[in-house]
Amino acid sequence: MLIGIDIAQISRFENIGEAFIKKCFNEDEIALFTGVKAAERIAANFAAKEAFAKALGTGVRGFELRDISVLRDNLGKPYFKFADNVSAILLRLGAKKVELTLSHDGGMAIAAVAIECSDKVKNFSFLIDKTRTDDKNIISYKTVKSSILPRESNTHKGDYGKIFIVAGSKGLTGAAIMASKAALKSGGGLITLGCPDSLNSIFEISLHEVMTYPLADNGIYLLKDCAGDIIEKANKSSVLAFGCGLSNTKDVRSILKRVLHEVEVPVVIDADGLNALSRNINILKTAKPPVVLTPHIAEFARLSGYAVEDINADREKFAKEFAVKWGVTLVLKSEKTLVADEYGNIYANLLGNAGMATGGSGDVLAGIIASFIGQGIENAVQCGVYIHSLAGDMAAQDKGEYGMTPADIIENIPYAIDLICGKD
Repeated sequence: MLIGIDIAQISRFENIGEAFIKKCFNEDEIALFTGVKAAERIAANFAAKEAFAKALGTGVRGFELRDISVLRDNLGKPYFKFADNVSAILLRLGAKKVELTLSHDGGMAIAAVAIECSDKVKNFSFLIDKTRTDDKNIISYKTVKSSILPRESNTHKGDYGKIFIVAGSKGLTGAAIMASKAALKSGGGLITLGCPDSLNSIFEISLHEVMTYPLADNGIYLLKDCAGDIIEKANKSSVLAFGCGLSNTKDVRSILKRVLHEVEVPVVIDADGLNALSRNINILKTAKPPVVLTPHIAEFARLSGYAVEDINADREKFAKEFAVKWGVTLVLKSEKTLVADEYGNIYANLLGNAGMATGGSGDVLAGIIASFIGQGIENAVQCGVYIHSLAGDMAAQDKGEYGMTPADIIENIPYAIDLICGKD
């Protein structure tokens, strides 16, 4: 519940000028400002508008006072009538009801406004508060908000990227499903899952809004013979996400080597893609596309050759050195995920919770990052990490840290993005 209260001195409105009246009130209201109690009504209406703005928490921003009408029903009960732009603000807030109470006492008009809104909105400001900073080494609310912009009306699915995800093997279909759904919920225009041919029917049943692209397999995992098909499809896409649930096999390693030599669009590598890379990391030296790696600490230890305890002693140092050395963007996942780029910049994520420490959460992150890159969103990797964690925090508010699942994170992605786009 959002609450706003305002008090106006009635005597200040007894000889108010016509210019002020026309600036603050619309014709429906002005028609009611008659008789001996005109000043009382003007003061009450003005206090009601101010109380409404205070309840929003933004002040009079995005609308004018004339866009809010304070009217009375047949019984004299006050109520609001909103112009379309104000209604749109309430819609973004998830407002369910707006209540107005007016009273008069001791020459004062007193207005109280209560806006009942979605719990997700109510918790939003609390969740992001720690990221309201100008520290350039923090993934901040300001950075993400300036990067994920409201959509233009004259656009279509082709404007929001073709995201190609190569994932899944027998026993690990969930990883591919979660990455695909996360990319979809993050706003990707066209999502295609490259999957083992023998598992295609499972994915077609599970992913109604995602296209599938069957690839040669042996009934369990992909065969190296499908590398050419992957490369051809990737080069017709905006981004390639590679690795979620692929299995750690020689064929996957062979496919990845060709991918990094021949694919021309950005490649996000996660999970078994990282396991494959750790067996021959030198292929990064001749990699053709921009590469994003998303390891957790143990995966990073295998990639870098450093011991886990050494990495944990100075994560920023090792993440930065690795990203610069290999010319990649590194997302080092932990309770304080770091994003390091090839230029030596490093950014820390302050959001997230222990409920996200469960299998599948990383697949969701890979899908979000790939989707944002495919859409051409500025600071896509930072934004992906932030939205993933914000959605996780929103899920924890609903479910608690013990019971939340990666599917709960996915379901909260649209709310997290919408609040970022709509909240000032």
